[in-house]
Amino acid sequence: MACGGGATGISDSQAGPSPAVLKDTSPSQLTVFVAANMGGYDATTRDKTLIDINIQHGGRPVKFVAGEQITCNDVVLKSFTGSFEIEFRTASIAGKAMTCVYRSGQQSGSLTVGIPQALVILAPSDHQQVHHGSGTTVRYTGARDTNLWVVALSPNAKAVAESNQITTTGATLDTSALGIGDGSIALTDPSNFPLTEIQGPRFQSVAGSARRMTMVAVVWT
Repeated sequence: MACGGGATGISDSQAGPSPAVLKDTSPSQLTVFVAANMGGYDATTRDKTLIDINIQHGGRPVKFVAGEQITCNDVVLKSFTGSFEIEFRTASIAGKAMTCVYRSGQQSGSLTVGIPQALVILAPSDHQQVHHGSGTTVRYTGARDTNLWVVALSPNAKAVAESNQITTTGATLDTSALGIGDGSIALTDPSNFPLTEIQGPRFQSVAGSARRMTMVAVVWT
């Protein structure tokens, strides 16, 4: 869901603070939080990264009314109340420094964001036939540590790698209970982690977080 779409099923009492409309929207008035959601659980999203740049003043989202704009890697972001959003091909930004520029009239401020490496499953490969059993191995790159979710699915069951069977380069799962047929293997960061390589000296403050996920489709035999 796009940032501007709003959440469904939220009552007025649960809504966040009302947007602020500022006369001065120069960078020094703004706090910035960058959220990077890298990958997904299907073929349409797993190679994409969604970047949200959330802008606040005094803890309230800022409603921009004077043509304020952000570009990242020279691409103009879509504007919503309190945020700007863009989708990139993950391979084009993963492991690299992304440069963004915020403009408000004659004022501007730059952001530099270090994008993490992507999670990539090396084996099994997409659509590979995989024998289900007690020692199914998964190999991957991009893990920050061994705190990962490694999950195998079949039409009738799920298998999850135990923590002592996960390393930074691979995991072993017991997939004996999985049924024969189409399935998948997914790799996910269990929670958001801080973006430590982020700079924006002209803003009040800058911070960010990322979460990564990927999957391959397999056929269990």
